[in-house]
Amino acid sequence: MAGETANFGLRNWPEAPATRSFQPTPRQQKMIDLARTGLSEPFSGVICTSSTGQEPPALVVAGASLASLVEAAQTFLASLDVRQRQAVCLPIDGEAWREWSNIHAWLIPRHGVCLADLSRGQRDAALALLRETMSRAGYRTARDVMRLNEHAFEITGKPEEYDEWYYWVSIFGNPSSNEPWGWQIDGHHLNINCCVLGDQLVTTPIFMGSEPVLARFGKYSGLRVFADEEEQGHALMSALSAEARQRATIGNELPWEVFAGPFNDNRHFEPSGIHYSDLPQEGRERLETLLATYVGPDCVKTHSHMNRRNAVSVQLTIFRCACRILSRGRSYRRVFNSCGHHARIAFITTSEPSMLVTRLMLYASTCKLISVLTRSMVRVRK
Repeated sequence: MAGETANFGLRNWPEAPATRSFQPTPRQQKMIDLARTGLSEPFSGVICTSSTGQEPPALVVAGASLASLVEAAQTFLASLDVRQRQAVCLPIDGEAWREWSNIHAWLIPRHGVCLADLSRGQRDAALALLRETMSRAGYRTARDVMRLNEHAFEITGKPEEYDEWYYWVSIFGNPSSNEPWGWQIDGHHLNINCCVLGDQLVTTPIFMGSEPVLARFGKYSGLRVFADEEEQGHALMSALSAEARQRATIGNELPWEVFAGPFNDNRHFEPSGIHYSDLPQEGRERLETLLATYVGPDCVKTHSHMNRRNAVSVQLTIFRCACRILSRGRSYRRVFNSCGHHARIAFITTSEPSMLVTRLMLYASTCKLISVLTRSMVRVRK
């Protein structure tokens, strides 16, 4: 070990392979049981009490072609053999949409095809799906998350658990210019769900994270992710008065997991924190900048009408933060999404929140930044 990890030891945990089943520990079995319980519930969606009865803005024509994304999906499918296509192709209304997990271990069986099992040409074709869905910056972040998963192997020395290519790709429905279809990438700290209908593109839920966020040695030495998100979150809290900061702070202890993580499709949030309308002007601007990191062109390929819709919907936003102290690297922020430093690290012996790990979650809820397409695709999925 080197760099940040030089000050910590490694947890002596039992093996937890990423690509095959294994005997789970009691804690892992509890996670499996919770996942099965969540998946057994009929899908209804993430909601907030204050959003009950609210209707989203009317769907408008995007006026932009997604032909390159459709072509990327068709090219990827054409690169696969019969067995691989059978594994990759899933029904548009299948439950596999919900069976994603940001945990590296094979707790819930993965579906689709693993990038590690593909040839370089097939892998490039799969990554084209990601590239055509995300913005340039969003694609770079996603790939850097994958690269840092390789760095996790360098730290732990566990090749069965961490690898740059331990990610599974699936396609739902038939890639089409006028029928609903979608695709998904699923693996450790990178989970992107993309639904497409005509010229409409929705990419929720998205989960991206890293342990650590900075590689100080190895193959990708110097690689860093989520620096801008951390800076913007800190700038937002710094822009608030003491009274506003107190209203925004919902706890002094960091949560163990993100609230809208995998298998929490029906999570019910109670409104708390500080409302957008109660923020000072600088606070509103900082919040909008923070939101743009996740729903703006810096993350996903969006169009101007979506940005205008978000500008209106941000009026419904409530910001909240759980933190022990106001300092870089020690906060957990929610804007009915999640972004923040996790309470502890999977394989390093420390229980303190640290700049070593950042996880962020974007989950479209019915209370803000709502897309009609999300509702439409929910109906398709039902």
